[in-house]
Amino acid sequence: MSGPPSSLTRRAALACLTGLMAGRAQARPETAARVSLAGIAAGRAKVVTRQSARVIIRHRTGTEIEAMRQADPPSRDPARDQDRVQNPAWLIIDGHCTHAGCPVWPLQSSAYAFRCFCHGSIYDVSGRILRGPAPRNLLVPDYRFDGPDHILFTDP
Repeated sequence: MSGPPSSLTRRAALACLTGLMAGRAQARPETAARVSLAGIAAGRAKVVTRQSARVIIRHRTGTEIEAMRQADPPSRDPARDQDRVQNPAWLIIDGHCTHAGCPVWPLQSSAYAFRCFCHGSIYDVSGRILRGPAPRNLLVPDYRFDGPDHILFTDP
């Protein structure tokens, strides 16, 4: 018999419930938003909110970049790493699972980079689906670099 749920399990369940109840951001006019990349160490990620939507910014290490460039794209939704990033050091992705819209969480010190705790989908350091029920890779929002240490989200 298992014991009481851990605090991580409770937080994940609450995040999933909150994500499902709120749903994805409703379509509405978006304005550009400038986000600083300063302070995001290599191998770490930052979650930002833009127009009520979660966006994950990950500063990839040289080892992660090389691994993603050499890896064969997963067969479920094949995409080359270099087609998903504008700058190899930075991965910018939508923070919602493509299965049911639950929040996806960056993992630190793990063989995988992102996980949806609602239904167990796991994504690599390029945001590509590796396993679980998600049908597609994490989406890449419209953005551009605004100098070496800022990104600017733009309208589609």
